[in-house]
Amino acid sequence: MLPGTWEMQPVPSVDAAIAAGLLPPGERDQWVDRLEAIAKEYRMTITEATIVTSHFEVPYTLSDGEGLELFLLTNFNGEEATLTYTPREDGLATFRSSATRDMDHWVWRKIP
Repeated sequence: MLPGTWEMQPVPSVDAAIAAGLLPPGERDQWVDRLEAIAKEYRMTITEATIVTSHFEVPYTLSDGEGLELFLLTNFNGEEATLTYTPREDGLATFRSSATRDMDHWVWRKIP
């Protein structure tokens, strides 16, 4: 389920940020265009023991979450962090981090 390469999806990510009140609905198209321009840079590869992005590579251990959620326990910038994986009904997923709020509303797709 988790291992593989995941790519941030601009349209559902912007829609999630608008729904959360972080972006104004009238700026949707501009934000989609901005994220589409950088989406290829926002990939993460998850192996059985490591999360690799263009910014970091960290080991993790997998812990059971609640319901369909899984917790990936890791050390980020010297601090313990929990990355929470939540699958969505549309086949996409979210990853939220206890260390940063940067990716709370980003929606990811596992690349086949």
